[in-house]
Amino acid sequence: MNPQFGVISAGSVILSDSNGNPWTGAYISANADPTVDLRSNIASESRAKIVYEYLFKYTDDPWVKKTLGFLMTREITHYQQFEAALSTIEPNFPPGILQGNQRYSNRHYEMSKGNKYDGPWKEGKSTQLHEEWQITEDALQQSCETDGLLDLQPQGTQRTDKSIQELDKKLSKERSAKVKETNPEKDQQWTYFKEQDFSSKKEGKDTDK
Repeated sequence: MNPQFGVISAGSVILSDSNGNPWTGAYISANADPTVDLRSNIASESRAKIVYEYLFKYTDDPWVKKTLGFLMTREITHYQQFEAALSTIEPNFPPGILQGNQRYSNRHYEMSKGNKYDGPWKEGKSTQLHEEWQITEDALQQSCETDGLLDLQPQGTQRTDKSIQELDKKLSKERSAKVKETNPEKDQQWTYFKEQDFSSKKEGKDTDK
């Protein structure tokens, strides 16, 4: 349906989306954290599989369907591979290193003005941190009573400021060690800097001049 397909490219492949917008580096998404990138890949595979399912509706050609079926199946394969790779990084939740504040990590705010729905997203324990969900009916009132949530006390969790700080430091050391393993030569590490004296006066001489 895109006129560029027949007019500009004469039916050949063009590096653009369905609206003719050219491919750019903006399509690349990387966050320097393997767990984030792997989850992004898993989401991409999921979306791609659904697209192939839609494409099946637009053709009766058996060979086209075989091709689409092969490509769709490969998305399932890739999904599982990325999922398996993610499982080798422990812990992989939350993404990154910092653990988050235990005062807010298990709190659900009832902000809906229409029908309210219950479910595991606010009942029982959270899926990863295994904290008891805490329901706040009136967010404004709670904010006023706790000085903008600064005085809010943690509930339904075993995590403390001390345990979180200890885990932050532990994960930081582990992840730094992994980065440095990629190149044992410290002089070639991007995280290594030689000590330099940037003071304005050195050896009794005024370097400002």
